[in-house]
Amino acid sequence: MPYAIYRTTKLKSLAALRGSAAHNARTRPTPNADTHRTPSNRQLYGFAERIPTPNEFVAAWESVTRDAKRKRDAVLLQEIFLGTSPEFFEDASESAQRDQLIEEWTRRSIDWLRKDFGENLFCATLHLDEKTPHIAAYVVPLVPARDGSIWLSAKKLFNPATLVRQQDTYATALTPLGLSRGVRGSQAEHRTLRSYYGHVTASVAQETRTPPPLFTAPSKSFLESSSAYAARISASANERITAISQEAASARIAAAAASELHRTARAHQRTNQKLAADLANTRTSLRSMTDLVRDIPLPDVLARLGWGDGEREGTALVWRTGEHAITVNGVKWFDHQAGKGGGKAIDLVMHLMACGFADAVGWLAGQWSQAQVAAAVRIAADHCAALAPKKSFADLWTYFARPDAQATAMARDYLVTVRGLSPAVVDTQIQAGLLHGSFQRQRDHSPRPWCVFRHIDAQGETRGATLRALDDRDGPKRALGDKLSAFFAIGPAIIDADELVFVESPIDALSYYQRSQRARVVSVGGSAVPEAALALAHNHPVPITVALDRDPAGERGWQSVRTRFRELGADLLIRLRRAVPLLADWELKDWNDLLRAEAIETTRAANATLTPDARSAPSISPSQADQTPPGAIAARTKPRRA
Repeated sequence: MPYAIYRTTKLKSLAALRGSAAHNARTRPTPNADTHRTPSNRQLYGFAERIPTPNEFVAAWESVTRDAKRKRDAVLLQEIFLGTSPEFFEDASESAQRDQLIEEWTRRSIDWLRKDFGENLFCATLHLDEKTPHIAAYVVPLVPARDGSIWLSAKKLFNPATLVRQQDTYATALTPLGLSRGVRGSQAEHRTLRSYYGHVTASVAQETRTPPPLFTAPSKSFLESSSAYAARISASANERITAISQEAASARIAAAAASELHRTARAHQRTNQKLAADLANTRTSLRSMTDLVRDIPLPDVLARLGWGDGEREGTALVWRTGEHAITVNGVKWFDHQAGKGGGKAIDLVMHLMACGFADAVGWLAGQWSQAQVAAAVRIAADHCAALAPKKSFADLWTYFARPDAQATAMARDYLVTVRGLSPAVVDTQIQAGLLHGSFQRQRDHSPRPWCVFRHIDAQGETRGATLRALDDRDGPKRALGDKLSAFFAIGPAIIDADELVFVESPIDALSYYQRSQRARVVSVGGSAVPEAALALAHNHPVPITVALDRDPAGERGWQSVRTRFRELGADLLIRLRRAVPLLADWELKDWNDLLRAEAIETTRAANATLTPDARSAPSISPSQADQTPPGAIAARTKPRRA
């Protein structure tokens, strides 16, 4: 019985797409195609039933996949070959019968493609100019992700399980035509055209050298004429030739099937023997491999997966792609796109490669067969470092925040010229010892200047500090020591203040105080107001203003404070209000943005009121005023006009 043939090929580059399309359209030489029959090829699906050129093919693919995301090695198209074994069409005795057989096979094949692949079916072409008719079809492997985005990913449509199912269902669709599926699990390999035609040529030469089967002519009767005897011999010979041909064909098919079954059975027997021998050691091997690969550093795993080096953000490393946003902190990782996290290398590989535990362990063991010892040493060093006692605040203060006169002068200049703060406000904090400058030595031994804002507790002791770098390099902020019960604060004592204000950063505290110097302004070091700061409001009956940043984090902080005050009582809740930085035509986030925007507006208003003679003098134009506040504020990009 002839077989239904189903094969697939991955196309992973535009060059592969163009090459396949050129072969499909016969725009490049195709040695095994009869050029006289090429016009009989026809488009069965897509492109308005006209065979596309390579340029049209690629343009259509780009249009279909324009909004899809993909990884670097993604499968762009899956090429599918649908055909039959040669004898299926060769057995048709007449041309009309063969044409009818081709049409029925084509109809059933296209129906199966549409049913199995649906909207993913890109196009299909029937080739009739080769020895055996066949169909070249293409499938775009577009699949939806959990977040609703569309990805090019062939592993869901074409994997070992789906390929077996597709072979089964395609053969089932062609069963009414007398076609069957090949042997399941067969070890037979696909033979290239060059190998196939070489084999055919060798077989023909061998058959030519082999003597034909013997034929015994019938005896001539006594009264039979010579012409009648010759006709009878000819008929008898034709019958014998037909019988021999049928026997030979059946024998070849049976021998080939028997040979394939024998090879498959032997292969399965060897596989079963190997599996039986390995089964006893599987659990032990998996456990030992797991112990070896579990502690491979996560940055090394991501680098081996082709993600490169991460970006340093504080103490964490971050990798971002279209589908993932991975943060690594020590042995912990979190994917912000998927909302999923875990610990160590095996969990990370299972997540990124969408595989099981054993596959992840096997992949890691294979990748690090030469580096396991080095990885273990690195992890052991990190573990020892994690167990080492943490430095005290006094040690951190000495290393990061030791006062320096030159650095203090640089910090004052930064706050006045870049941040637009009043020299009087800054000098008052420096004289009170709440603000100074410090140098920190970099790895290249160059000094990096910082502003240091002291955190003072209820007893007046320095328990922590907020540091702000004077440049825009990575890691511009740092907190030392206690920021939950000790804070940077400015303004009169709470009992003498008109309001108690909570802001996020020390620079915001200075900016708010410069605009409202009867307020006691407390920097809470973020968008969450600690319980100790709320206790200040509970103990002093003054209006309470939550002036966190104008962003989602600030809004969440405000809602949290309001909920907490509602729990503490109505007398606190009625004293509570929310303040955000606002100025017409400006996009502002924090109070320093507002302070500098107001300075720009003041400069613009002053320029508008100058006399004609004064206007001829050099001044800041409105466009310059939009961008350049007094001094060197242009070094900081915010705020900006809406």
